[in-house]
Amino acid sequence: MVDQTVVAAPGKPRLAPICGLAIARLRLAFDHRACMDLPAESVYLFRHALVRQAAYQLQPPIQRAAIHRLALQLLEQTPGLNLRALALELADHAQAGLAGAPPGQEAELREKYIHYLGQGADYARFNYDYGAAIEALGRLLPMIEQQPQRRMRATDILADLHQRMGRHEAARENFEYLAAHAQDDGYRGRALVHLAWDAHERGDLPAASRWADEGEALNARVNNSQLQVAFLLYRAKECAGRNDHTRAIEFQEQALQLARQTHDFVQVIVAHNNLAEALVALGRTQEAQAHLDQAEPMVREPQLANLRAALLLCRSSLLRVLGDQRAAALPLLEVEAFARQTGSMGLLAMVLLRRAELLADAGHDAKARAEAQRALDLGRESGDTHAIKAAQAMLGQA
Repeated sequence: MVDQTVVAAPGKPRLAPICGLAIARLRLAFDHRACMDLPAESVYLFRHALVRQAAYQLQPPIQRAAIHRLALQLLEQTPGLNLRALALELADHAQAGLAGAPPGQEAELREKYIHYLGQGADYARFNYDYGAAIEALGRLLPMIEQQPQRRMRATDILADLHQRMGRHEAARENFEYLAAHAQDDGYRGRALVHLAWDAHERGDLPAASRWADEGEALNARVNNSQLQVAFLLYRAKECAGRNDHTRAIEFQEQALQLARQTHDFVQVIVAHNNLAEALVALGRTQEAQAHLDQAEPMVREPQLANLRAALLLCRSSLLRVLGDQRAAALPLLEVEAFARQTGSMGLLAMVLLRRAELLADAGHDAKARAEAQRALDLGRESGDTHAIKAAQAMLGQA
């Protein structure tokens, strides 16, 4: 007997083949009365993969497509399923169901395919499955070239993914597109913040100033508190680059205060981290520790792992300044694991640079140079100017 359950469990390969001796048997498998005592996610599991695969391959292509259309319909109707979490699998069912679809269903299936690709990419991004998110966007973007709003949203997600992964040249290309074409002030504003920050990292200060001025002018019109916090943090970076650390910390404290006033949880964490980094650099270790102590309890949820990684890097720097090299090495292990899991090359380069510093402190110069060289190679691969400059300085190549 061919098993009657429909699709893969979360974490398994998507679009796992499904079949039954008849479509009626597939309907029976999702009879809510038969499954009412089971958790929704248990209904979503399936067994006997090899039997199912073989039986699926025996079905004619048109029959396979019909099964996928039915699977999509039944999954959408199943109570309790987290359709957002399953969006990429639903997109695969919609795509597979297009073959031989009745004329009245083809447009609906194509719309569902587009919808679930976008939703799935966004869900994968915030659950740190960056590879799946980028793959989904690669399928989505060619289909929505003539749909400006959808294209802007997909480009915004893609730019953020590249930024998170340390692919700064690719991120800049997408942010420049948004700055030039987005009608939505939120997309344009975020793009302008990132472009200003990126230009400053690359040492192109005139361009950085132009992007920042354009962004602040936009925000003067729309009065978005998130953008205001972001530009305060950028102006702090600008001041720090001029060695005006007093003014830089004033901007950062303003950003923290505004984020608190507007209950912007994420920006509060970011502002604490930026302040801690600046204070560590100035040797004001007690103040830096106070900011880290306030922020670290806020990032316990798995969805905030990227912010936790940034705080751990800062904690490592603080412990190094305090002279505890052994303790400083421990946070780097967790950050490295996260960077490798998500493919975040920029973050991995930062880990390698911090480890190189600790090795140099301990007198392991050859090992320190090897780590710095690995960071330099990663920086060059991804266009990460900050990593390149820092690695070159450590290697005496600046």
